[in-house]
Amino acid sequence: MAGNAVSFAAPRLDDTAQRLLYKIASYLYVGQGFASALYGTGSPSGVVTPAFSGQLYQDTAAQVWYRSNGTTNTSWQLA
Repeated sequence: MAGNAVSFAAPRLDDTAQRLLYKIASYLYVGQGFASALYGTGSPSGVVTPAFSGQLYQDTAAQVWYRSNGTTNTSWQLA
């Protein structure tokens, strides 16, 4: 239908969202993807044991991410 073309642009992420996405992507290991990220309420420190070093955990209550720097339940640090 000539003359009736619709164009639209994808929404632009604000700077905070872009930085967060970059930080998350930079910690992911090839082949492990987002399916390997964990989530819950509260800090994972002393509670959740990561499956591998570098695993991500999202505290959904505080809206913060943690990254493991080892494979013990005390290996978590804010990402």
